[in-house]
Amino acid sequence: MKVAGALFDPVYSDKEQSKLEAIDAFKEAANAGADLIVFPEMTLSGFTMNCPLHDPGDMSFFEELAKTNGIAVIYGTVLKVENCLYNTAVFYDPESNKRAVYFKRKLFRYAKEDEFYCSGKNSVQFSYQELKCSLLICYDLRFPELFRDTIGGELFFVIACWPKSRKLHWHTLLRARAIENQAFVIGVNRIGIDEKGVDYGQLSAVYDYYGKRLKPSIKTSKLLIWEISSQRIKKMYHWRKVFPVLKT
Repeated sequence: MKVAGALFDPVYSDKEQSKLEAIDAFKEAANAGADLIVFPEMTLSGFTMNCPLHDPGDMSFFEELAKTNGIAVIYGTVLKVENCLYNTAVFYDPESNKRAVYFKRKLFRYAKEDEFYCSGKNSVQFSYQELKCSLLICYDLRFPELFRDTIGGELFFVIACWPKSRKLHWHTLLRARAIENQAFVIGVNRIGIDEKGVDYGQLSAVYDYYGKRLKPSIKTSKLLIWEISSQRIKKMYHWRKVFPVLKT
């Protein structure tokens, strides 16, 4: 499996420009032979409480791009259900027409996210290329119980707007979640500096079931592409068998 992590810097005040950047990232991922492209939290705007920046059309936009380019996608958006707005991660596979939607469960009170968005209640698990996959968003990473909710999860995707100032926390927690769940954890973070001056650096990373960081096989100005080989997956299953921490 080839997974492309988008090195994506949302244009806060210009959603249409952000869409053009997303289109370019999709094309580059498809040309590189990626199976899946992953975008960061609240993809087209970056982490914001400015709810009018979001609309239901985001879902159609990303799904049409996935169909056009023939690759699956994970992206961040905001969805409204009844009277609640949710910070949302969505997986869509155009080949199977399968969709998974996850609402962020741990809202970032430090930035008053809880005053604008509702908290999700449930984990999400779906199958992709025969792996049990799960979606989480940014601050969720600090809560190990959210990962254990998806029993037997083999590949966790964490999309985020995580500041560079807490880089040590990000990598420590990604590695810990991978080790304790004996699973692959893919963290895709936005890049650039937002409208408030927060620097996000370039923190996207992948850790395997043993806590080892995977090097990207391809690096471009728009993407990091990691390959999770069938051999690595077999080793994960073997490690779970010989060291069965998930059964204790």
